[in-house]
Amino acid sequence: MAVVDVHRFAESITCHAWSPDLSMVALCPNNNEVHIYKSSQEQDQWERLHVLEKVLFISEKMVIAVGYDSNPMVFAADDTGIWSFIRYIGEKKPESSGASYSSQFSEAFTKFYGQSKATTANEASESSKSREGVHDNCINAIVSLSKAGSPKVMRFSTSGLDGKIAIWDLENMEEELGHQF
Repeated sequence: MAVVDVHRFAESITCHAWSPDLSMVALCPNNNEVHIYKSSQEQDQWERLHVLEKVLFISEKMVIAVGYDSNPMVFAADDTGIWSFIRYIGEKKPESSGASYSSQFSEAFTKFYGQSKATTANEASESSKSREGVHDNCINAIVSLSKAGSPKVMRFSTSGLDGKIAIWDLENMEEELGHQF
């Protein structure tokens, strides 16, 4: 038996799984993260799509994952047990492409290192604002706010490197999330 192809993703990989069509691979690079890559057939290269750090089951067939993306992501299992990405929650709207490279770099640099100012009472009370782009940086925690023993998680909170804690309510999203919810 001959090796058909070899791809190097990390120094060490503790486990991996392929999408059914073999266009994506999810792997654990031995650091408590899940990295998801997508194949670029034309260039024979792999693009990293997501780095996930935490997962919360909201039902038997649905999870919300958080990580380096600034938005929680919903994944669901079909009747055969195959898991698929469904959608982002609170996805940021794309900004205009008119910004220069230097201003984009400055914005990214500021987000990466966080803000140095103290949070005021007005900033901490942003619950009435739209959930569009709540977090400005990596989300590193997700916590269920449902009562113990509840079959579904209807509310959860996230916190991130931007210093914010957001409370999310799934009550009005059941139809959007589908029958798995």
